[in-house]
Amino acid sequence: MNFPTSTHKREWLFDPETLNQKYAAAQQQALEVLRAASDDTAAAADGAAPDAKKQRADCPVSVADEAALKLFYQVKLKAICEQLKMPSKVLHAALLFFKRFYVASSCLEHDPMRVMPTAIYLACKVEEAYRSAESLAKAIGIEAGPVLRFEVPLLQGLKFDLVLHSPYRALAGLFKELDELRSQQSPLLDPQLLAAPPEAVDKARGRARAAADSLLLTDAPLLHAPGVIAAAALRSAFRKLQLPCHQFLRHVAQRGMQQQMAASAVGGRSSSSSNGGNGSLDAAAAEQQLLASMAAVDDLAVRQGQIDEAALQQKATDVDRIIKLWKKGLQQQQRSDSKGGSVPPPAVGAAAAAGAMS
Repeated sequence: MNFPTSTHKREWLFDPETLNQKYAAAQQQALEVLRAASDDTAAAADGAAPDAKKQRADCPVSVADEAALKLFYQVKLKAICEQLKMPSKVLHAALLFFKRFYVASSCLEHDPMRVMPTAIYLACKVEEAYRSAESLAKAIGIEAGPVLRFEVPLLQGLKFDLVLHSPYRALAGLFKELDELRSQQSPLLDPQLLAAPPEAVDKARGRARAAADSLLLTDAPLLHAPGVIAAAALRSAFRKLQLPCHQFLRHVAQRGMQQQMAASAVGGRSSSSSNGGNGSLDAAAAEQQLLASMAAVDDLAVRQGQIDEAALQQKATDVDRIIKLWKKGLQQQQRSDSKGGSVPPPAVGAAAAAGAMS
């Protein structure tokens, strides 16, 4: 399966601004859906038009609040996959399905607690590591019914697109190429990397996989190609061992550029036409592009490393409770309107959140 022409690249990679806009739009859409349900109930109670009793209920949480709640459940998802000794490909698929679902969906409408186990269940099926919903639910400590019932809504949220490319595969390819170049004593490698003992490279291999694991919890899989994530993980591992890999990464960037040019030639396009066919400019641009993307991935890794798990859990608990109280308030409003009564619109916002936490 070719990544450059895949739906993974075409449909599921975004720039940061676009991704944030999609998160905000998903929250606003969910808010309007929930408001509309309340308005319709109120209108049905007295025969008025839906707008007649519209309650201006502000959104109870911010997009950043939702991000914290989603991150908490991604951490939980990762812990479950590790506890059940699932392959890395299942962990990657489950996290990516979870992330992709929430590109166009909001925690206001879809509880992450329901999405998470179904994402694992679907990932097991897609990655041919099948596990029944019953056994998975039992291991997690939940009922199997909700896992099965949410499979179709999850697939709909994914637009039935289950194509994904893993950074683990790209990482394995990078280390395989590195091993081959080391065996050839290739000048494409940094001298220190050529002279490094095999056990140092093996240690870097393990650390790179751990770095990739951590990056999966960030927005990196929605912002960068798997190869970029793999390259950033590899560089992170060698940095910790104080082994430079600049020349190897330059080689990786140039190879990627050559592959892109070959693909363009097959398609009848010329990637070098804009600079008069100067391959050295193409190579330099490819290297700078890779380094810039890796720097962006590094920034995500730094922010992820600064997160306090206890604080995240408390934040997620607070956000989850606020959402549930707010939705409960909407439901009470609907029931009251259907009976012809009147209650104040659900309390929301910072003041209500403070009251909910007391």
